[in-house]
Amino acid sequence: MASTAAPIDLMSGLPHEDLLAPAIEPIREALASMPLDYETLQYGPFRGRQSTRSAIISLYSEYLEGNRVHPEERNVFVTNGVSNALALLCSVLTKPGDTILVEAVSYLYALKIFSDLRLNIISVRTDPMTGIDLDDLESNMSTLREPPVFLYIIPTFNNPTGATLPPENRERLLKLSQKHKFFIFADEVYQFLHFDGCPMAPPPLWCYDIPEDPHVVSLNSFSKILAPAFRLGWIYSQCTELLERLTNCGVVTSGCGLNPFVEQIVTYLITTGLLQQHISKIRSILSHSANTMISSIRKHFPPGTVSFVPPQGGYFLWLRISRPDLATRYLEHTPPTALRGGAGGPVIWMPGSLCRSSTDHSSLHSTAIRLCFAHNPPPLLEEGISSLSSILLQS
Repeated sequence: MASTAAPIDLMSGLPHEDLLAPAIEPIREALASMPLDYETLQYGPFRGRQSTRSAIISLYSEYLEGNRVHPEERNVFVTNGVSNALALLCSVLTKPGDTILVEAVSYLYALKIFSDLRLNIISVRTDPMTGIDLDDLESNMSTLREPPVFLYIIPTFNNPTGATLPPENRERLLKLSQKHKFFIFADEVYQFLHFDGCPMAPPPLWCYDIPEDPHVVSLNSFSKILAPAFRLGWIYSQCTELLERLTNCGVVTSGCGLNPFVEQIVTYLITTGLLQQHISKIRSILSHSANTMISSIRKHFPPGTVSFVPPQGGYFLWLRISRPDLATRYLEHTPPTALRGGAGGPVIWMPGSLCRSSTDHSSLHSTAIRLCFAHNPPPLLEEGISSLSSILLQS
């Protein structure tokens, strides 16, 4: 008899309720502190409220303490999150047919945004441990007739691979962007989510930028560090002219600020330190969940059958199948369907092929699976990995 149990979803990059519950009381407190008056309910400034931009700077300053960088409020532009930021940036910088660069495997919905805009997407090889291959990036630059408009990259705790770009590679990447005159759109939504016992990630990519010749546009969001429903994020960039173009674009000027009510909630949470406390709590939860997934993989997959780089932060683990004789037909199983493994319940995962750029011809994705450890509590992660091993190891 087929299992009637709900499938264990190892695919979706959504936070489990354990990651959201600690935010409930702080949000209630923030709402209680807000007067429901004219100013609270009115449209907001185009770039976001001054108090919110100042709060974001204080969040950065605390995080970057000791790094000798000094973030400035004028470089902050408040958005509805990274997807909204990408859409806004593309609206003022690109037209159909323009060339952009992406990592060979990347955030699938960013790839869809670029595809919907009919941009010419060129993929750059990437490494599951160290991120984008800068030699391949240079090779791509030598074959292009004109510079790309931008490179989209997830430099810290990458989605899907979990990779983090080392500091020396960040410095080299900035030199390449200055030499070849392209923007770097750095999607840094996992920047604050390093695990307990792991070193902090290198500073955000904008910290490596040169103020006299800036090229970095850092994109961040409160979706992963607070609550996705808030639809609030920010851009940090020293590219003054670009921020001015965003300020004057039709969507922003028509809307008079993208989410001024929620900005006030987040401002309260940062200035009281409640958000920072919340981030510390969810880092511990994510750390425990990742360790559960890692130990479950080592328990249920025999040595030599799979390989992975243990994540040090973020939401995802990139599992590579080592043996070609395994049931690789399931790795191309799209759209994802709940499959049942042995005595275990049904399970859903994301084939690496879904994260593949349309121009990627490498083998990085073809025998890989993206697994999310943020969407389930540890007992379900253990059960899901057990089912997954039964499916992939069946003869």
